[in-house]
Amino acid sequence: QNGEGNRANPEEFIPIFANNPTELKTFLEYMIREHSDSPQGVYDTLLELRLQNWAHEMDPQVKSQLHDDAIS
Repeated sequence: QNGEGNRANPEEFIPIFANNPTELKTFLEYMIREHSDSPQGVYDTLLELRLQNWAHEMDPQVKSQLHDDAIS
């Protein structure tokens, strides 16, 4: 029933995922995939999560993939 004008702001949901970065990343990726006009904060938060994952990864192959994800 929600029209485009009535859609909730996805940034309002970010605090719900405060202790669940994996689920937050999944949520943000979904929002961007389904609604490319999501607020800039959604994109910024997803980039931060991807960069954190990249910075903490030790496996070079996984780190390379995370790098590619972060810049895509």
